[in-house]
Amino acid sequence: MFKNILFTSLVLAITGVVGLPGESTSSPLAPSRAEASACSVAMDASVRDQVYGAGSAFAVRPIRERVFLARALQPVRTMGATVHVHAMPGMTQQYLERALQCHARGGQAVNPSDPLVIQDGAIRDVDVRSAGGAFAVRIIGDSPAAGRAIMERAESLVGGSVSVQQL
Repeated sequence: MFKNILFTSLVLAITGVVGLPGESTSSPLAPSRAEASACSVAMDASVRDQVYGAGSAFAVRPIRERVFLARALQPVRTMGATVHVHAMPGMTQQYLERALQCHARGGQAVNPSDPLVIQDGAIRDVDVRSAGGAFAVRIIGDSPAAGRAIMERAESLVGGSVSVQQL
């Protein structure tokens, strides 16, 4: 009797830790059911105004990553952009991040210069940080082509910026 109870508890402990072979395994990046239901609502007007409203985005910086190919060959590639947007009263960092992540998963562009919906790849990560009276929205693509597309669209969001190239 004692051996039966011990064996049963051991089997339950192992299957609880390891999991049953019949269970479906999903990618850590795949949204859970709770996240999917939280993203079922369309983008809120306050979030749309926060990021895409006229004059709300005021600065863009590229996100660059060094790729180690060899000791003497380490190119730097643009993998995304950090967009600085003015903070609106009542908007929290957590809510803005969740709303933008849901928007990136949805795939419906708000306007032609939407950096969260790109054709050249996929969005790997969206992160929002508080930056004084603004938010810094980091958007990272899954490839250098996606990163360049994100950067181009983010620059067009800011608009009115001047870049100078020496010839």
